[in-house]
Amino acid sequence: MSHSGTADGIKESRVDVLIIGAGPAGLMCANGLAKAGVNVRIIDKRPEAIPAGQADGIQPRTIEVLQSYGLAERLLQEGNQMHMTAFYNPSSSGGIERTGRAADVTAPTARYPFEVTLHQGAIERIFLDSLAQSGVSVDRPVHPVALELSDDPKELLDPQSYSVKVTLKRLSETHAASIPVEQHVNTPLNSPPTDDSDETEVVWAKYVVGADGAHSWVRKMLGFTMDGEQTDYAWGVVDTIPETNFPDIRNRTAIHSNNGSCMVIPREGDTVRLYVQLSDVELKAGRLDKSKSCAEQVMEYEDERRKYAQDLIDFDKKFSALFSGKPRTEDNADGVSHEEFLEVFQTFGQFTSGIGIHYQESAIVNSSGQQHAKSLTVGQRLIPSIVLRAADCRPYQIQDLTPSDTRFKLIIFCGDLKDAGQRKKLDSFARELDSEAGFVKKFTPEGAPFDSVFDILTIGMTKKETCDYTEVPQRLRSHWSKVLIDDVSLHHGLGGKTYETYGISSNGAVVVIRPDGYVGVITSLDESAQHLGAYFSRFLHSDK
Repeated sequence: MSHSGTADGIKESRVDVLIIGAGPAGLMCANGLAKAGVNVRIIDKRPEAIPAGQADGIQPRTIEVLQSYGLAERLLQEGNQMHMTAFYNPSSSGGIERTGRAADVTAPTARYPFEVTLHQGAIERIFLDSLAQSGVSVDRPVHPVALELSDDPKELLDPQSYSVKVTLKRLSETHAASIPVEQHVNTPLNSPPTDDSDETEVVWAKYVVGADGAHSWVRKMLGFTMDGEQTDYAWGVVDTIPETNFPDIRNRTAIHSNNGSCMVIPREGDTVRLYVQLSDVELKAGRLDKSKSCAEQVMEYEDERRKYAQDLIDFDKKFSALFSGKPRTEDNADGVSHEEFLEVFQTFGQFTSGIGIHYQESAIVNSSGQQHAKSLTVGQRLIPSIVLRAADCRPYQIQDLTPSDTRFKLIIFCGDLKDAGQRKKLDSFARELDSEAGFVKKFTPEGAPFDSVFDILTIGMTKKETCDYTEVPQRLRSHWSKVLIDDVSLHHGLGGKTYETYGISSNGAVVVIRPDGYVGVITSLDESAQHLGAYFSRFLHSDK
């Protein structure tokens, strides 16, 4: 595909990744790429970011992910936390009565055992401010009008080739002002007609990400369909600041009545969102995107996520039927009982919170060494736990030591450094890592720092009173802060249970945490270098 300039002088540019759509999904993608040093550009047809409204619920696992990018603190400061759920059902004397309360989040290992509610405009601002620190801003109002893929197979397979051509239109100020606000939010990206005052640009990209919503222009251009399920239930949404004596107005509350159902969602400040069941309304189907990617590693990730996307559709269908159905009463024995609704609510708590996601065996998930850390499930996220930094006994949450910085984390559980047998195994592992034939040097780009692809942490069982961080081989401690111990803190009794929590014996183990925070593989400390080399060779490519 030719990249030469156009005869009519149309502006052309190049970018590694072009993201179309600056909602939360597009902004989060842009933020992750920007932090990884990728040349990224994000466009949106809206002249301005939305100030408020739209989606507002953040689940516990999402909070953990945001924390891995350093964004959770602001979310927690600005948002509302939902800790309790109340349940109301028809009363025998008329009206409704509370039939129970329960924890809103039932996942036992959740680091943040609550949901956060904050309007979408504020959530987007968190990402926008983070992007600004990387010198990236949303280009608006800009929308695509054409997308072409190279017809050269070699270009399509070359990750360094700018094989996607996207033609953009920058809406003039007068044109953008003439488009109704509702068109900026609720219609497909190709809806705004162009006029002579709009500026045209051609962008050559290595990759294009379609984050342009349910009516995706990108999906339409690539010929992908949306397949999914639909229900016959309709809901109205009202954001309000209520004056009420309803005792559970600041709890998440599920109300079943003979006249329909209602969900109360407390929001930031004094705001409350009400989801009210409606009748006689025709609904459009919600669907699952079936688009595919050419990149091998992205395909693995897409295959993992697809199962849970389908599970989410199935759960939503079941939960919607339960919540929207008529409640069980003396006159309606076939209705939904409180016990039935509560059981589903609690049973699926691991799933809805995002905590229970378990990726199955694949090139990037290898559970053959699960026995070495019996309670740290391969394919699931790294379980939160407190460890101490060996050099100064400062307690740290282990998730905060494994941020989303594109690197694989090698967590070496070395046992007691004072044990001669364990020290011998650790020294041997360090020598293998440092060898020219080892996987670290094999997959680290020429001239790049030793820890640019693999970040190494060592966690020992030696007590704080006798441990010296300098006992760990130099190759396994790129910085003094990389040596940790599983012991109780000097104050407040924090930590000391990581080996026990993960099911790791005093013989130790090596745990690989993928860049997305999920456990990829676990090996013994004795044979770890060989097994890890085989694991990484399944999906990483070396230029040496």
